[in-house]
Amino acid sequence: MTTARNVVLIIVSGVLLFAAWRLVGQILAERDATDNPVAALSWRPADPVALLQLTEQQRTRQDLASAAQTARQLLAHEPLSGQAFRELGMISDQRGDRAQAKKLFDIAARRAPRDLPTHAWLAQYALRQHDYPGAMQQFDIVFRQAPERLARLAPALVQMAKEPAFADALAASLRTNPPWRAAMLQALQSRTDDKAQAQVMQSLQSRGGLSVEEFSHWLNSLMAQGRWGEAYARWADTVVKPGGRLPTLFNGDFSTAPSSAGFDWYLRDIPGVLLNVERQAAAPTHQVHVSFMDRGIPSTGLEHPLLLMPGHYRLTVQVRGQALASELGLRWVLACQSGPQIVALSLPADGSFGWRQLTGDFEVPDKSCQGQWLRLTNPVSGGAGQRVAGELWLANMQIERLAN
Repeated sequence: MTTARNVVLIIVSGVLLFAAWRLVGQILAERDATDNPVAALSWRPADPVALLQLTEQQRTRQDLASAAQTARQLLAHEPLSGQAFRELGMISDQRGDRAQAKKLFDIAARRAPRDLPTHAWLAQYALRQHDYPGAMQQFDIVFRQAPERLARLAPALVQMAKEPAFADALAASLRTNPPWRAAMLQALQSRTDDKAQAQVMQSLQSRGGLSVEEFSHWLNSLMAQGRWGEAYARWADTVVKPGGRLPTLFNGDFSTAPSSAGFDWYLRDIPGVLLNVERQAAAPTHQVHVSFMDRGIPSTGLEHPLLLMPGHYRLTVQVRGQALASELGLRWVLACQSGPQIVALSLPADGSFGWRQLTGDFEVPDKSCQGQWLRLTNPVSGGAGQRVAGELWLANMQIERLAN
């Protein structure tokens, strides 16, 4: 009995020692797989991480024959390894056999659809072939998995968008509303490359791929860059022209709801002011109702961008007031984008009055007023005198150019 027990103990001890040795080997192999793949393979000759790392090291040292052998060894143990096919593709590319590399990378993409180096190579290959839709398909995969890559690649994409075919492919990809769309649009509009931005945005707009907010933001970015003429032209293509032409002051009768976009009325939120467009049967049928809550305000929040050429103009507006109270009365001011502010018309300071028509003449200077904002403002700069109370209605606004 004692002899049998000793034999069992020896066998169990051997099994435990072997298991411990295997466990130690596995731990050491996992530790060294990335930093020292040769050492890791001495413990686990078929370790896939170590084999892949060794392949990459051999390829980087230009030992392409050994790298290919190691990659095939990896495939022998991991037949579905997309990374192994990617490494074989890299090796073929470094040998100058790009056609074979493409076949191997296609296999790698199917077997490892989330492998970013594979999609990056395929994107570069497509660009070299001028296959811009194919390149954008690969970029889309990369940006969805690694959004941070867009920040690094956005300047290159903007540069390539100077090419009309690439701009069209980029717009087609953006049209699908990918997660990286907003960041790409911001990159386009924050750069001064007029051609790239215009081509992508125009292609996207022609596909019906711009929301009202995105279109408005595009126009605002153009105006912020001083490109008022281009912004006006692009906006004018999208609006209905009464009688076939646009009036100097669009939507001056408030017959359509202010869009706060393009060269239409903007209704800004100002504490102490309520703005509302009203429609009624009596004339004037459309009017803006401005309610003042007896608080200090710099402006009413009612404004309109304009593109007036140098010359003499007349502003006409119908107004009505009820219990209006202000220190100096509100003023319609033409604020040049880069230049002076021009007082176009002053309104009554206080009181109640029925509908009356007011006119004011002003002049747009020759060079210092390329684009303008027409704003209803308070001339008092601060303090108690800036308080405004009461009700004001505005209707039938027009701007006409006068003969010199």
